[in-house]
Amino acid sequence: MSQKYDTIIIGGGLSGLLCGYLLSKKGQKTLVLEQDMLLGGCLQSFKRHGQTFDTGFHYVGGLEEGQLLNLLFKYFHLMDLPWKKMDKHFDEIFIGEQHYSFVTGYDDFAKQMSAYFPNKANQFQQYVNILKDIHTSTIERLQTMQQADITSDQWFNTSAYDYLKSTFEDDHIVDVLAGTSLKMDLDKKMPLYVFAHINGSFIESAWRIIGGGMQVADSLANDIKKMGGEVLTKMPVAHLHFENGYIQYVQTENGEIFHADHIISSLHPQATFHLIDSENFARKTYIWRMNHLENSTGMFTANILLKDNAIPYQNRNLHIHQEGNLWQTRYGKDILVSFTTDKEDAVYTKNIDILTPMSWEDVAAFVGTHRNSRPEKYLQLKQNTADFLIDRAENYIPDLKEQVEQVYTSTPLTYQEYTSTPNGSAYGVKKQYDNVLTTFLTPKTAVKNLYLTGQSLNLHGILGTTITSLYTCAEILGADTIAEEVFGRQNPKKVLLIQ
Repeated sequence: MSQKYDTIIIGGGLSGLLCGYLLSKKGQKTLVLEQDMLLGGCLQSFKRHGQTFDTGFHYVGGLEEGQLLNLLFKYFHLMDLPWKKMDKHFDEIFIGEQHYSFVTGYDDFAKQMSAYFPNKANQFQQYVNILKDIHTSTIERLQTMQQADITSDQWFNTSAYDYLKSTFEDDHIVDVLAGTSLKMDLDKKMPLYVFAHINGSFIESAWRIIGGGMQVADSLANDIKKMGGEVLTKMPVAHLHFENGYIQYVQTENGEIFHADHIISSLHPQATFHLIDSENFARKTYIWRMNHLENSTGMFTANILLKDNAIPYQNRNLHIHQEGNLWQTRYGKDILVSFTTDKEDAVYTKNIDILTPMSWEDVAAFVGTHRNSRPEKYLQLKQNTADFLIDRAENYIPDLKEQVEQVYTSTPLTYQEYTSTPNGSAYGVKKQYDNVLTTFLTPKTAVKNLYLTGQSLNLHGILGTTITSLYTCAEILGADTIAEEVFGRQNPKKVLLIQ
């Protein structure tokens, strides 16, 4: 016997759960279907030897009182989680033999950069003013849930690289400002809007979560259930039945059928459209365009378990670049080291994560093998990559190799299996300043009752995904309803202040 819902959400990652929370709170009968045993997608955590490791969540920006993500997370009842503010110098950047710090606070950031490059003080102030302007314009649109006019907005149609190069006229400064690039897929076609939005949120304030990002997913799922919604795991969707212009029902791999007025997919757009059981759901040009979207690169992650009381905890990240010329994907030359903690006043860390971009070609030969029975060649690739990363990181964390107890690794192939993202793309569809209409997707699709959400639409990352979920829900409930529900009761004119 089939079941009927107001909205079915495919995928229990952050964007799907946020949509499930908001729609359930507004009285909709909502169902979230997750293919994996665990919810969370990129927020998933796992435990080994009593320690919690994150798979994709490392830090987040904009959680200070009065900042945008703080306001949004208050609405979603997420500010009660154990957030830990990072140091004023929250990101340490190493380019070759040179070292720089990113600090929180727009004006303080400009002063810090000006101390490194005194003859560019005016340009740094201009840069942070751009960050503020883009932040303000986003807030203003959110208060009424208006979509940006991406065809005419200069921030979308300007290359971040070109802007920085023309402003600073110094290749090294352009590299320094891109020094935290592993939280985005950096290249010379990245729009200034994306680059500034992501960097700006962390410059406002930077935070970790004590005990793993899975707490975010668990909190949202629990609240969805309390509000009458349903969240089902181990329920991979087999296909979406298309007929007469609509998705008529969702069928899972175990044969269960679910009907709903609206369907939201938090999967990658390509993965979503491959589920539709008809080739006639849209024009062939639309389908071709969706299937040929360029995706961001994947990541290799080494989750490292350390000996007790061996490596001091650092309340900041290390961004290590072998050399300059950061504005292209460079496998193995750029790494991010993230320290984790299980308590507020940690002196030592028990585990760290080291990440670097990894090419899909490195793992493509192993597609079709099972995650628990990969061939020896694949296991050796992971071992060699982890050893290389630990060697690199030891130059900045003395005695690291001697303090390693165990290493757990993941590749773009791992990421693809858990998130259904083509080629294990870490940040979804690549955004391009010279092709905004194709690369900035809207929640609406060619199917009347099928909507998209997630990092491939507007912005990736925690803040970007949260914003996108609001726009997706606005397609179902109406822009005015979402604006009043999320912002109307909290007087955003008072709380959303530029820091």
